[in-house]
Amino acid sequence: MLSLKDLQNEKIGDKHKLLEVKLIYDQSQFRLETFYFWLVDFLRDGLKLNVEKVSDAFGASAGSFFLGNLGQRMTALLNQGKSLGETINAIARTIISILNEYKLVETRVRLYDDIKSSNPERALAAFKALKSIWMDNVDSQKGGSSLLNLRSRLSFATIADIFMMYELPSKLRELYAKGVISKELYEELSKRNLESLEEKKIINQKVLNIVKSRLEEFYNWIELSEKEIRARRDILKAYLIHEINAFVFYTEFARPYFRLARKLLMKDYNTPDIANVFETAIIELTLLATGGEKEIEEWDDKKDDTRKIKYIPLYEVSMRLRALPTIATQSGNNFMYSYIGRTDFYFRSYLITKEELDEIRVSEEIEDLLYIQGMTEDFLRAVSEAIFNVFLWDHIQRDPNLKAKVAGFLRKSPNEITKPEDIKWSKELVDLIKRERPELLRGIEWIKKYLPKQKTKEDKKEEKKSKDEENAVLSVMPFLEVLYELFEKIVLFILTYPRKIEDIQKQRRKKAIEKKRDEVLKDLKNSTVDLGWTIYNVFKKTFKLLSW
Repeated sequence: MLSLKDLQNEKIGDKHKLLEVKLIYDQSQFRLETFYFWLVDFLRDGLKLNVEKVSDAFGASAGSFFLGNLGQRMTALLNQGKSLGETINAIARTIISILNEYKLVETRVRLYDDIKSSNPERALAAFKALKSIWMDNVDSQKGGSSLLNLRSRLSFATIADIFMMYELPSKLRELYAKGVISKELYEELSKRNLESLEEKKIINQKVLNIVKSRLEEFYNWIELSEKEIRARRDILKAYLIHEINAFVFYTEFARPYFRLARKLLMKDYNTPDIANVFETAIIELTLLATGGEKEIEEWDDKKDDTRKIKYIPLYEVSMRLRALPTIATQSGNNFMYSYIGRTDFYFRSYLITKEELDEIRVSEEIEDLLYIQGMTEDFLRAVSEAIFNVFLWDHIQRDPNLKAKVAGFLRKSPNEITKPEDIKWSKELVDLIKRERPELLRGIEWIKKYLPKQKTKEDKKEEKKSKDEENAVLSVMPFLEVLYELFEKIVLFILTYPRKIEDIQKQRRKKAIEKKRDEVLKDLKNSTVDLGWTIYNVFKKTFKLLSW
């Protein structure tokens, strides 16, 4: 990745650098602010260039009042940021708790879905699991009279097993009629009639009476709890999106405080210009100004065809001030400083491509971006898949057409997608769901930017297979290798003869394009250098410096 430091280290005439001039100003007539704002206004308003500040650093002597005053400002910012950071952390913990609770609720919901399944084995397994949950969490609240406690008594040793193994068909028929269980499960459970034990009189009647009453309680619970658990899932969804929005809001609100506090961090200058007990400071500022884009046609050797590249003139003005901070105004304990001292100016001109300019911008900002954006992006990226599972999984399950589309995208069959973990979320998959069911992404579509992109791989199996077959033939009959090479050359000549004419024409076209490119680039470089000298000379004349 190209950085501004790479450009600065180049020599004139290298790949990018066209001009470099250094100017030293060491008088107290003008302050640094005067130089800086004149340059900003001249580049932006006078020359109509796009101006941006890419570097703003400072350092101060350890014993200076200037440093102490800045330390107080940074402390105030950090205290406010700390308060907001604690709120952000609390919301993040809440989001994690909601996701964990949702997973438990979703597991229960799947059991209720499974008892409606046409697969008898799956439905029976889910029904038994719900019985176990009822025994552990509902019936156990009865204390000594619960089934788990009763089985410890001698005459009730089999009561829990009977509860798990037998049913009341008359009550099950009501559940089936209400759609709580499937027909297949009803038929399977009806074979386990508790009344058959009562007729055989092989079980204590008291035990049978208790099991009957508990089975009726369980049937009522399974009907009511399904409605409650599904309602609870919907509440968790609404709560989750509320907390995510709150997390983003507070993070956006806190970012300026952390960003400003970070900008007040001093740079450690290992230079004799700063002495610990002197009231001195080093200030470095860098402005970048860009001209208009110039699109030039070039020859791309990789594609063996033409391509268009955008070139941009880039002008850099770097300032390094060794200053004596002086108090300009004072209000209570707050001071406003002005800076006078020696200023080193560097005027540089470059010619770069648009892609290289983007790389320079990223390299200059990447440290702050990683620090500041990490407060939000890293966390949301970690939970993005879980969030989409929460909001989209049940819709995918209920919509056969959507499930088929998702399965096709993932190169799976719909039957292979039985749980949220079977879906590998990506930006492209979310876009597919948006095309099919846009209403499902209302309020959460923005989270897709934290998902990874779908990776694609080129299939080279056929090419490898062909090569292996060819090598196998030659290894069995090595004397054919000479004939094979001769035949290959003859065929190659016959097939490529027309292409050679085409290649000659392509080479001529390539040379013509490269010649025109060099001419346009030469003119563009000359105009870039001329404007670079103009910036330098006008600056000198404005501040009454020697000019020629």
